[in-house]
Amino acid sequence: RDIEFIVQCLLLLTGGMHEEVRAAGTLPALDALRSCGTLSGREHETLSGAYILFRRVENILQWRELSPAFTLPGEEGELDAVARFLGYDARGGSPGLRLKADLDRGFDEVRAIYDEIFTHGGTDSFGTVGVTVAFGLAEHGDSMRYLETIGFPDPERSARTLARLFDGVPGGGTSERFAAALLA
Repeated sequence: RDIEFIVQCLLLLTGGMHEEVRAAGTLPALDALRSCGTLSGREHETLSGAYILFRRVENILQWRELSPAFTLPGEEGELDAVARFLGYDARGGSPGLRLKADLDRGFDEVRAIYDEIFTHGGTDSFGTVGVTVAFGLAEHGDSMRYLETIGFPDPERSARTLARLFDGVPGGGTSERFAAALLA
């Protein structure tokens, strides 16, 4: 879900100025975001690879259970079976443990990109300042000017929508948790 959140937010932030990024589907959107320079080649490769692996695992788990399933099997033999279905073989150790290691590495790499994009680190890059400013309180003038500059026709409404995406607040208000995260 972190990958989908990253993609949706970046599409919202860049889609006003760059029509070519308005893509349906996560993988085409990742390609479009790389093409316009919003994502680096490394970020694109990491997010795309992780997304494909995570979706494949999710689909296999749901196929095995014949219902929504998002938890890896706890027993090593069952985990090995899922890994073998994904193409992992027994060379080099347990297929299940290698799958688990790949998933853990993917989660860590995605989280690092998420933190890099959505955390203000004191630089002037788009990834650190632009997203932080865009996620500012709807009443904050700099946020409104920034959103308007990058192509949002109704910056106040857009700021409320971004706040809801961040915190899931119904009705359009900016939540206390969202405001606290910005001011921290």
